Amino acid sequence: MRLAGIVMLLMCILAFTFQSEVAHHLQADLGYSQPYFILWVAHSSFISLLPIQFIIERLRGKPFKQTCLELVSDSQKLLQEYRGNRKVTPSIKSTVLHLAYTSIALATLLTAGSYLWYVALGLTTMARLTAIYNTSCFFAYGFSLFFLNEKFMLSKIAALAVSIAGVVVMSFGESHSEVETMASYKATMILGDIISCVCALLIGLYEVVYKRYTVIPESPSILFTNFFTGLIGLMTFSLQWIPIVFLHYTGIERFSIPTKEVLTYLCLNAFLGVAYNGCFMSVITLTSPTFAALGIILTIPAVAIADFLVNGITVTTVELIGGAFIIAGFGIFAYADTNATGYKKVEVEMQEARTENPRNVF
Repeated sequence: MRLAGIVMLLMCILAFTFQSEVAHHLQADLGYSQPYFILWVAHSSFISLLPIQFIIERLRGKPFKQTCLELVSDSQKLLQEYRGNRKVTPSIKSTVLHLAYTSIALATLLTAGSYLWYVALGLTTMARLTAIYNTSCFFAYGFSLFFLNEKFMLSKIAALAVSIAGVVVMSFGESHSEVETMASYKATMILGDIISCVCALLIGLYEVVYKRYTVIPESPSILFTNFFTGLIGLMTFSLQWIPIVFLHYTGIERFSIPTKEVLTYLCLNAFLGVAYNGCFMSVITLTSPTFAALGIILTIPAVAIADFLVNGITVTTVELIGGAFIIAGFGIFAYADTNATGYKKVEVEMQEARTENPRNVF
């Protein structure tokens, strides 16, 4: 299962890297600076995971009815976990309402966190935003201690610190001129940093809440993960177009009909977003929110390599050093997490053995 999570993470990194290049071209080169609308299109596109998942299951030989029954069963198990009562099977109505409330809450968290990233970008430097945003892995680990009962481990904290150090090195190593040009805007930068922190907190919370309220502990399912991500897309499409109207009439973000070229890149950005989020949510399901969040930091050196290959931008010594820190931190965390998982499995097996043979206290 963990191997599948690592494969998904690699796919996730590739999708995110290409999506970053497309999003940059969309706004910087094509001048389509409407971040909320871009987000709404990308997140609404998660709906496509619903039919895609059914098609995949059908190609695997599973009848449509059986797939539906599995999703209904998993949805009811999820509500049983939420209520803490596995003996009473919830009604279809209460199950549907629970799915709706949970997906609306998750869609709101995701959209708020993502949009705040764009807001912060206009108030602070890209270097500071990148460094602060990637502290979401710390928030994910902190929330995991409370919501997921994850064990506190100094080795994991050290691994997170090493990776964040790498992010700081890559972000600030070559950015002195950028900071100096904004020296007169210290108050604005402080506000931008605060918004960046809130953004990182919301993203970390989103990842943990997703794991806590959409994953069945005993039987994590990629089918159900993609189904739920599709529901998030459905709720985004159905409800979160309203801020587009508000932003337009308040003048914060004037809506303009995209040209044919812009529309092409909007669709490409949405496609890559679906690939990224489908894989990322699967990584969270198969591993942990902290592992997934830390793994995404690997996109920073990946983007640097992509810039070199696509745009011919030279990879600097600072980027090499920072990238090495990030990779080392991820390796340390993966090793610590694997050991912790092994110990937990042994403890569970010993507990089961004691239950089956109570006389054998050893």
